[in-house]
Amino acid sequence: MRPHVKRHAYVSVADKYNGRAGAELVGGTIAGLSPRPRRQVVERLARNSRQPQPILNIALSAPEGVHLSDEAWRDVIRAVFRTFGIPAVTVPWVAWRHCDTTCDHIHVYVLPVTFAGRALDVDPTKADCTAAHRAACHAAHLPQPDYEEPGDPIRAVPLIPLRRRTGFKAKAAAALETAFATLPFDLDALNASLRPQGIRVVRRETTSGKAGLKIEADTDAPGAGAWLSTLSDTLTPDGLAARFRHARTLSTARRVLPLQALLTGLRARLPAW
Repeated sequence: MRPHVKRHAYVSVADKYNGRAGAELVGGTIAGLSPRPRRQVVERLARNSRQPQPILNIALSAPEGVHLSDEAWRDVIRAVFRTFGIPAVTVPWVAWRHCDTTCDHIHVYVLPVTFAGRALDVDPTKADCTAAHRAACHAAHLPQPDYEEPGDPIRAVPLIPLRRRTGFKAKAAAALETAFATLPFDLDALNASLRPQGIRVVRRETTSGKAGLKIEADTDAPGAGAWLSTLSDTLTPDGLAARFRHARTLSTARRVLPLQALLTGLRARLPAW
């Protein structure tokens, strides 16, 4: 149910893809218009936006086995819009359900410009999408997602949220969970645990010139793979460094503390344990 947001410069791109053959209309403030007038409304209002790509295209997927009614999806959309600061009644938007997968999911495009022509400053961040995920689950009466937030106590195995992943990202997430269970204390130790899976974590420079971490297959060309932070918000360079420090501290504690004696003592005092 986490929203996945893309931007488009032209409404025709989102309108054609979202409303393609087989899609079912779910709702929207301009859903009653036919395609050409619908696009004309958005194109006219988009002239008031300062964004080069003013159209937000949002994909939302229900968990496997869950099918939401059109009304429930509209409640979810309104909850996501509120989180992003979009007034659902006064801006043009339209949503369709796609039925080409086993998962119930919708695509919504919205122009953050009111019908009166006032452009809204809307640029959803990763944190906004996390908050919108929680709001969407609440609106759909679904369990709240479990996120490990930066600043939370470090877990031995980082929480990698259960999002819809296929291919390399699914393999990488599973391999990381196994590798972190060995409590690696630096990048070399982490990669040693990942090596049997044919995967490695490497330092790369982002397009903005900042240091980043990518997880790649050993056979990948440099730059391929996925940014580590797309799997978990805590797997940034700073977050990974904190996790390595935590592993070293635990390793030191195990050497210093008489853990076996403590365990024997506890068992003597708690026979049923």
